[in-house]
Amino acid sequence: MLEAVYPPAFVRSSTFSVLHFHEPHRMLSPVLDRLAVRWLVTDVQLAIAGDPVRLADDGSALPDSPARGTPPAGSVAVAAGETVSRRIPAQPLRAVSVWFDEDLVTADTSARLRLDVTTPDGTVLTGYRAVRGLLPAGWHWVPVAGEEIPGGDGAGGDMTVSLTHVADDGTMHVGTSAAGVPTVFVMKPADDGLRLAHTSGVAVWENVDAVERVRFAPLAVVVPERAERLALLSQPWPADIVVLTDQAPHANPATAATGRVVAVADTIDEMSVVVESDGPGYLVVADAMQHGWNATVDGVAAPVLAADHAVVAVPVPAGRSEVRLVYDPPGLATGTAVTAASAVVVLGLAVVPPAYRRRQRRQRGARPT
Repeated sequence: MLEAVYPPAFVRSSTFSVLHFHEPHRMLSPVLDRLAVRWLVTDVQLAIAGDPVRLADDGSALPDSPARGTPPAGSVAVAAGETVSRRIPAQPLRAVSVWFDEDLVTADTSARLRLDVTTPDGTVLTGYRAVRGLLPAGWHWVPVAGEEIPGGDGAGGDMTVSLTHVADDGTMHVGTSAAGVPTVFVMKPADDGLRLAHTSGVAVWENVDAVERVRFAPLAVVVPERAERLALLSQPWPADIVVLTDQAPHANPATAATGRVVAVADTIDEMSVVVESDGPGYLVVADAMQHGWNATVDGVAAPVLAADHAVVAVPVPAGRSEVRLVYDPPGLATGTAVTAASAVVVLGLAVVPPAYRRRQRRQRGARPT
């Protein structure tokens, strides 16, 4: 499923995945929602998801046109340690972009751009972007977790955005209007199911559309063919319908049951879940489907089904049920026995030679002189 999000996900290793979000739309994949991926971590250097808006000197949004991204008319030099600021209408945002009229070059390996957003109530929100020796001329985004800033309707007052060149050397040449006002884009939050929660060092995103890791699904569809199943799950799909790989153990009712997960007790390789419903359905757990899963429902063995292509589901009846899932990796018992036997052999090797030497000494001491 992760390869449906990012095809080279397992190029580096077949046992762990690496997802790159150079293209923000990958974070919006319904596959991640289905895998219950609640939090995403990206490099602050990467593109920021959202709706970019260029602001005029008075803070109003410039109309969307091909000329919107053209370079500003002027620029202002900002030396290392100095700050450039401007006021804009208070509004939720994810990042601010400024134009560099010239390359920013610095020998300071720890150089950063620091963005401070001071809201009308005096709260200061801060975000950073590393320079890493060079930022070429052009537009550059600096993220900030400002989605909770009130405003955007013209009645929230103004806030100040300030950009500081945190370095020992180098000069920023920040683009300005003809009137000398720094030209900025703001990245407004989009209706994309993401919330930028943290921007210090890395960008941490909350995926608010992710399903719960443990959920009750009253309905199921069976899609045996792999490509068709992945294509289906790559599109938005209701959380109350689980996609099964093999035939469902019971037919969908005429009216979908309602249910809820009451309690979850989770350890490293065992989970106990209490679920209540007014009809049959499935307990779906977003843990990897693999050999070694065993399940019981109210103490009776139950099948573990391949669900949503990569996770597990257990059919449950109407009423209150306690589902116990245990992961017992194949070969674990054999491996434990071999380890125990090896320990006995090693212990024997450690004990036998001293015992043998003591016996030899006793025999030598008993010989006649």
